[in-house]
Amino acid sequence: MHHINGKTTIGRFKENFTSGGLLFVDRDRQPSMPAQLETASDDDFFAQLERLVPGISSAERLAYSSSSSRVLLPDGLPAFNGTPSRHYWLRLATDIDQDSIRLALTVAAGAADLMFTATDKHGKKRLNRTVLDLSVYSTEREIFDSPPAVNAPLQCAKGDYQISNLGGGSVIIEPAWAGAIQSHAKRTKTTITRSGAGSFTGRVDNVLTLQTELETANGIITVKQWLDSGQQKTRIQSPFRIESKSFAAFIDRTEIGCFVFDSGTNETYFLEKEAPADDFKTCFESLASVSVLSTITDSAAIKSDLAQAMEKASAFADEINAQPDTLPAPSAQREFVLPAAIKDCLVLIERLRIPFR
Repeated sequence: MHHINGKTTIGRFKENFTSGGLLFVDRDRQPSMPAQLETASDDDFFAQLERLVPGISSAERLAYSSSSSRVLLPDGLPAFNGTPSRHYWLRLATDIDQDSIRLALTVAAGAADLMFTATDKHGKKRLNRTVLDLSVYSTEREIFDSPPAVNAPLQCAKGDYQISNLGGGSVIIEPAWAGAIQSHAKRTKTTITRSGAGSFTGRVDNVLTLQTELETANGIITVKQWLDSGQQKTRIQSPFRIESKSFAAFIDRTEIGCFVFDSGTNETYFLEKEAPADDFKTCFESLASVSVLSTITDSAAIKSDLAQAMEKASAFADEINAQPDTLPAPSAQREFVLPAAIKDCLVLIERLRIPFR
């Protein structure tokens, strides 16, 4: 807490927090959740979570009504959710930082078929989601379990808490190992990296587009309109979290495009400028004339496959000429996002280069 020019300012920073030894579980109900993932009771929900954290269903837990679920309409029905949401608290057997918890549960959810795709708040994109809210695993995240302030005709329901499995002990969360992280990245197209400070971040490509709508303090604009306006770093609502109302994201420019960073999930969504089609054509022309093609005499099948793959790749270059604003392009700063035909070219040339590897 700081007193600056007569005003009291409170900052929430990771370095000001230490683990309290508790695991928070926020049950996340979404309209696009598959029917087979919907659960009726707390026990059913935690039986499902066994696929993420073995032993969690029998561990001691405290359940409590979330603040938003306590807001009722005049007829007594929930104002925000068709089914009241719940918060759960459990003890952790060992200290583990929130970033590690989020990564471990994210990877486990994908491996256990508890991850599904949901549309964004504009109904235009498909995003990776699971049965519990993973965005809460941020060190400085605030969790509200207090009585909400409501005005008539709305009503405030009484908080409903319940302790289950008294004496059932704590839960163990296993870290997500490198192999599991790579498998998750391949499955979800999200690249997860760990910074020098130890926090995990995700990179998402091919989701942010020029047509993505951004909710700013001055209204809604598309990414293209924001780029054309010349604006710099701008605070926005997260366009890829349906429930976000906290303006916990921003859009900013890079040398080759722009990106949206969502602090709630530590994910960055990139949109990068298109590479000229001539760059592709030059690449494929050089591949066609590479001397290695004439140095291997017993690889006719590989040469034939390569010729076909290069023909498809050249057609892809023509498509880029025809639709420069809609197709993904490679960047010098990340792995190429290329169609299978182009990847086939590279694989086949490597086989020609070292045929007996």
